[in-house]
Amino acid sequence: MQTEDVAPLKFTDEHYIALGRIVIAFQSLELVITYGLACLMEPTETVGSFTYTVLDELSFANRLKFLSNYVETHPLPHFIPPGVSYEEGKAKDFPEVLVKLQVGIQIAGEAEEKRNQLVHSYWLTDPVAGPTGTVLRCKSRVKHKKVHRSSEYVTATTISAIVEGIEKTKLMIFEATERLHFYPNTRSAKIPEPHEPLQ
Repeated sequence: MQTEDVAPLKFTDEHYIALGRIVIAFQSLELVITYGLACLMEPTETVGSFTYTVLDELSFANRLKFLSNYVETHPLPHFIPPGVSYEEGKAKDFPEVLVKLQVGIQIAGEAEEKRNQLVHSYWLTDPVAGPTGTVLRCKSRVKHKKVHRSSEYVTATTISAIVEGIEKTKLMIFEATERLHFYPNTRSAKIPEPHEPLQ
């Protein structure tokens, strides 16, 4: 039986890059959720800034819950104005889009948990040893008046896979909220960059 190679743990450039990517990707996902919510709420110019201010005060988990509840509780005419030429086709697609959005919301919640594990952990390297190409992630938390500790060896590839999952989830939620809100003549709408003013 072949034993696994063990060496002193060391952060590589790939680890640093992957951790940086997960921070940026998650912020982008958060922006898409906020932007999608604001679009579906259709605020007027006079309350638009207020809407974003309120949404920004919500935690990521609460924004997900808000988005889920919003699309579940609003009637079909809110998303598809009666009498428009594409009403029938869009109404037919609505259940599929809703399912896609709810799946995206669920995956986004799981992504937040993974992101928090990585961002809010402390890391052990040399002189600690472990599988080659890994670093040791450790986390302690108090739950039910007891201290719970967890640890795992993490590769840069593992972190990058989480990033790719976040990117796919972001696209899934954006496409779903876009189809629920934007009319055909605005299909070219794009996700705003963080430094761009939100219209």
